[in-house]
Amino acid sequence: MKLYEKTNLWIFLICIISALNTTAQRSGERLRAMKLQNLSGVEFAKEACKIAEISLKNNQYDKSIHISKQAYEEAEKENSREWMGVSLMISSAARYMKNKESSNSLSEKENIEKDLKHSAELLQGTASAFRISLINDWIKNIEDGTIPEKPKGRFKDLVQLKRKIENKGIENLSEDDIKKLKPATRLALEKMIAAKTSDEVTQKQVDDSKEKLLSTKAFSSVDLSNLESELNKQRKIVEGLNAEQVRAELLLSRQKSVLDSMIYTSVLDSVKLSNQEAALNQQATQLAYQQSQRNLALAGGGLVALLALGLWARFKSERKYSNDLQDKNNIIEKERAKSESLLLNILPKAIAEELKLNGVAKTRNYENVTVLFTDFVNFTSISEKLTPEELVENLDYCFKHFDNIVRKYGVEKIKTIGDAYMAAGGIPDPDHDHPLKIVQAAKEICSFLEQWKEEKIKEGKPFFEARIGLHSGPVTAGIVGMDKFAYDIWGDTVNVASRIESSSQAGKINISESLYDLVKDDFTCISRGNIHAKNKGEIKMYFVE
Repeated sequence: MKLYEKTNLWIFLICIISALNTTAQRSGERLRAMKLQNLSGVEFAKEACKIAEISLKNNQYDKSIHISKQAYEEAEKENSREWMGVSLMISSAARYMKNKESSNSLSEKENIEKDLKHSAELLQGTASAFRISLINDWIKNIEDGTIPEKPKGRFKDLVQLKRKIENKGIENLSEDDIKKLKPATRLALEKMIAAKTSDEVTQKQVDDSKEKLLSTKAFSSVDLSNLESELNKQRKIVEGLNAEQVRAELLLSRQKSVLDSMIYTSVLDSVKLSNQEAALNQQATQLAYQQSQRNLALAGGGLVALLALGLWARFKSERKYSNDLQDKNNIIEKERAKSESLLLNILPKAIAEELKLNGVAKTRNYENVTVLFTDFVNFTSISEKLTPEELVENLDYCFKHFDNIVRKYGVEKIKTIGDAYMAAGGIPDPDHDHPLKIVQAAKEICSFLEQWKEEKIKEGKPFFEARIGLHSGPVTAGIVGMDKFAYDIWGDTVNVASRIESSSQAGKINISESLYDLVKDDFTCISRGNIHAKNKGEIKMYFVE
């Protein structure tokens, strides 16, 4: 294979490899960008710094600055000095290269130098401390202004040199033309000039020698007397020949002449034949070259088509993978939202967060919590008048309104026990105003039941009336068990609240003395005196009007 054919093949292969590398690089960038979406904190900063550093090497300065700033913000949240320093170094380097190209003000360079020094301080003593020497080089370059120019194309200066030599001649190149060349190209040019000069000297020597040969008298040393004696001898031999001998000599001379003519003609024919063979060989070589070019073009076209097909298949595969991944992420996000909503329906938000984070929720003691109990009066006799479906429907209707009311006042629903409803104020987050809020919630529950009672009376259907009791005191709250766990509270305060509710009347709010002391300035209360409570003895109670 000839040199130019090898060159064409190598150039073609380099183009293909370059296209593959570009495609792979873009795919890698997309995958890293997708990976960043699922990261945060130090992990985000690490991956973002990699992308920013690659962008800096590819002269994508704005992208490098943007991503490295994001990395710095995430690293700063986690107080990671190492990745704050690395991201700040990359950002400063990208800003300096951008500033070098656009020739911005000196103040920008001073800011960049300040940020580089800060990044060196952050990296001191970290795993990335080896970058400090690189940062010092950047600072020195800023002070000296010695950043090298961006490299040009490998063959660009060679092409320009070739054109100038064709237009001007190698001997007419100016010193400025030669200074613009790369060192390797300049050395090659000097060797070419030296070789040309050497060829000119050699040719001159040959011409001088030829002149000397032409001016030399080749026969200047022959003795004229010897020539004359030789001619006399030949003349005497001719005079001594008879007529027959003269005719024989003439015939021999003519035959010799014909033979020489035939030999000369044969030589001419041989030369002509040789020229024809050379022309045929040249034509065959040219045909072979054209055929090889056609074969190379066909092979190149087939390779390009195969490469395009492969790239298209890769693109389709990546897009399908990306779509599948997005679909899976959407499904996971929906399921996560469902489980989150379900968990918040079972547990308070703070307890749910602690359970997700640690796997367990610690039991807590609270000094002052107000517990609310409601219980429907004559529930058993009323339930006998309703079908099971109607009974459950009425309970569900009432308890849903109770849920909305306690949520409105920031009161935590604990549970329902049959027809009883239990809630508490001041948990899981302490609230100094919870006594007022829970009493207000109890009053709103009474108002709702009164309105519902009027509607049922108009319809001629059974209705529920509720006793409500409240008591304030210390409790313990937490989660117990493994299966079907729920948030619950325990303590004597819960038992007293239950006894207060049992001692109440239909449509009334009965409170203990401890709660009365907390709300007496905000609500009108009527003392009931000391009332006996089961297992608790005499307890002073009040009705809230």
